Amino acid sequence: MFHFQKNDPPCCGGVTDNTDHDAPKEIRSKTIVDFAAGFFLYDRWGGRTGGRTCFFTVKKEGDAFYLKESYGKKEKLLAPPDLLQKVQEVVDRHELVRLNGVHRHTAGLPYEFSPAFLDAEYDSGEVLSFSMNGDPYAEWAADLVDLFGAVYAAAGDRSFLPPVEALTVTRCILEYTKDGIFTQYSDCYLYEGENGEEQVLRYIRFVFDRNRQETVSEVWMPFTEGFFEGIGKIVEAYGFLKSRQSGGGAVMAAAPEPDSDETFRLYLEMKDGYRPQVETKKASEIEKYRPLREALSAYLDGLFEKYGKEME
Repeated sequence: MFHFQKNDPPCCGGVTDNTDHDAPKEIRSKTIVDFAAGFFLYDRWGGRTGGRTCFFTVKKEGDAFYLKESYGKKEKLLAPPDLLQKVQEVVDRHELVRLNGVHRHTAGLPYEFSPAFLDAEYDSGEVLSFSMNGDPYAEWAADLVDLFGAVYAAAGDRSFLPPVEALTVTRCILEYTKDGIFTQYSDCYLYEGENGEEQVLRYIRFVFDRNRQETVSEVWMPFTEGFFEGIGKIVEAYGFLKSRQSGGGAVMAAAPEPDSDETFRLYLEMKDGYRPQVETKKASEIEKYRPLREALSAYLDGLFEKYGKEME
């Protein structure tokens, strides 16, 4: 089944190309019955722990499927009934079938670019197989680590998941401009107490109409129980902590594009000291982060609706 080529040419920089140009770029079946994938992936939680090599297999033994990570010598686990279905969702999401039959890699590259591979056999007899120079930021590989890591975590092994501190938000500043209205959510010290001499940290929502150059509203609220936990769940769910920018890796320069009339800025501080952030006016990035921004603003607006007080 597997077509992963491991024998490099003798010269450093030489290329081994065993690509099957006749391999189909469409696979009709969606039912995987045998799976293996191997790759090196940088740590995506701020680049603080380097990276790791993984070699996952999901194989049938008797009437059940079992998950095994061999490189780290992890124990074999009974696979959840829908595990291979979720693997297929990763294949579809990243359109991996377009790589079917590609087996090309270069000798002598740094370890993190060692050949990555994926092999999947379907109930129809169809095969998806490719191997190539590794991409230590590959999103399909990251999704597989998250998928399989959750299975290991359910069995008590969290080693594939980020440390809890890496997901614990301790500060959040959100700013955006839409239709000429600037909205900012941020922490701020206010003077309170009987004589107004006590400084207390509060959370502020400031709304300003840039067209009219006037303040629309300014509201404060106390930090409620679970405030940052809610933010953490949102930014994790929308993958903000896993982006290349968060991982600390280089990003290919994109073609120039005009600025949007909208703006977006998100700044976080995590319990372990890491500070993921983004600030942009690019239309493509505004659209990319729009679901995250809308989810965060809806969460915060709900809290301000319940606990907010107008600034005096």
